[in-house]
Amino acid sequence: MLAAASAVLVGVNAGSAHGLVPLWVKGRPETRDEIEVERWNSHSRVMVTRAVELPAALWGKGDRCMQRTVLQRGVEIDAHAATPLYLVGNDLESLRFLDCDVTNAVHRIRPQGGIAIIGVGGSRDIQAALLAGHAPVVGIELNAVLLDLLRSDLGKDTGVVARPEVRLVHDEARSYLARSPEKYRVIQASLIDTWAATGAGAHALGENGLYTVEAFRLFLDRLEPDGVLTVSRWASIETPRMVGLAVAALFENGAANPREHIALLAAGPVATLLLAKQPLSPDERLTLQNLAGEKGFLVAALPGQPAVQKPVEHILSATSRVDLDGRTLTSTMDLRPSTDDRPFFFNVVRIGAIVKTLPPEVLGYIEGNLLATRTLGLALFASLVLVIVAIALPLSRRARPEGRVDRRLVAALVYFALIGVAFMLAEIALLQRLSLVLGHPSYSLMVVLASLVSAMGLGSFLSDKLPLDSKPWCYVFPIVLAALLLFVALAWTRLTAGIIGAPTPTRIGFAIVICSVLGVGLGSAFPAGMRLVRRSHAAETPWLWGINGVGSVLSSSLAILLALSFGLTALLAISAALYLLLVPAVAVLVRSEA
Repeated sequence: MLAAASAVLVGVNAGSAHGLVPLWVKGRPETRDEIEVERWNSHSRVMVTRAVELPAALWGKGDRCMQRTVLQRGVEIDAHAATPLYLVGNDLESLRFLDCDVTNAVHRIRPQGGIAIIGVGGSRDIQAALLAGHAPVVGIELNAVLLDLLRSDLGKDTGVVARPEVRLVHDEARSYLARSPEKYRVIQASLIDTWAATGAGAHALGENGLYTVEAFRLFLDRLEPDGVLTVSRWASIETPRMVGLAVAALFENGAANPREHIALLAAGPVATLLLAKQPLSPDERLTLQNLAGEKGFLVAALPGQPAVQKPVEHILSATSRVDLDGRTLTSTMDLRPSTDDRPFFFNVVRIGAIVKTLPPEVLGYIEGNLLATRTLGLALFASLVLVIVAIALPLSRRARPEGRVDRRLVAALVYFALIGVAFMLAEIALLQRLSLVLGHPSYSLMVVLASLVSAMGLGSFLSDKLPLDSKPWCYVFPIVLAALLLFVALAWTRLTAGIIGAPTPTRIGFAIVICSVLGVGLGSAFPAGMRLVRRSHAAETPWLWGINGVGSVLSSSLAILLALSFGLTALLAISAALYLLLVPAVAVLVRSEA
């Protein structure tokens, strides 16, 4: 029956022009009337529309700028993120209106020299850089489909690929810049993000390695002495978050007064940060003020004058890294600069905020964050209720035969619950940690899960060959597991110091080694526990399987909450502590088996 239904689906799919397609995507119906090309890869779906004359959309258009019309194709990524392909051939001068976009403000104070553009998209930032006279222009793009489009007939009329000063690179930007010794006068990142997870009400894999203190320090290191890093984000709660990152990176680079290095311009829904390696000179400040007056931008922050927004001014007034953390942490909001240990740039809600009534002006900025955090809290609460009703209450009767507490059964339940919780905490910590190393959450899912599950299977097989259910080895292996996890947690910075800048195959190999070493050890705990209880509590085996699964389910939500609040190092350390707690449970089980 299923085979026949599958055959029918295959036939229908093969007989249509587009195959099976989604009809409702991200809260709206999807039509395909204007779609000319659709391409998929492991982490995105890209659709390209037909070429048509349309008003050019600017992310942050100045109030004094006129709307221009240009022949273009629309490119939509994952039914939400949009970027245009401006089809002007060699007539780049017709795109001179791009200097009306606040994202390109950097070109007024740094009009020439090398530039690295993070996120090529439809090549609009490259076109603006060419107009400003930059050379070389290095475009770094994670999504190979976008680069293929630019090199195809669909994108050749952008006039980008044929230019000798343009070099397109398929790589994760942070990894590429870490291993490349090349210096640039400008590094630009305009609205590069992956906040779909938090916007949809989820936190797992919602991190972003481009928006951490370590990433900003790397970008500053790749600038020439007079270089400028420019980052554009939505003018929302992300603005103070972005400014905080810049201030933290400057403090850690030894800057005495970070606000002397920072300018912030805004237009429409976009705010653009200009982070100069050296303090901005009076002439550069005047140039930016004149640009804002000419185009209709808002000067939101500039050295020598107070910032327009109070939260931004509060952050710029920080006197040290410690003072900055204190200024950016409130009872409901966590605007502390995101780091590789807490890489959740797009999450600004503290756990306690889910039970508080927030003012409308704040709620509008963090609605997605709040939904995600409340979803986690509700998932954890629902799981606890189900555990109590379906597991704890029935087991409480079995654990008290003849009115006495069966200590051996309690120890067995504690053992299997602990390894369920501890494993899930370690797994999610590795997913998040290695996502930054590998450069994309989907790579982390594929590599980490595949290697971890395979290694655990091997560890389970090997555990039957080892005396892990007898003294002294039954006490040794939990301690070894805890030590391994604690070592990875504390030594992570040193372990990855030369890896983030390595080629992709090397980074994948590193992830496989880490997951394999840990996986073999973690995989041995469950079968070893089963052998510890096989004589005294063989009848409770289904309950032990169940309590292990319950621990994993509970800790999947708990792990994200802990990571958001305390970081990934703490998450691995807690997992190590839980494995260490196996020792007293093992002691009870060994005595009962004897």
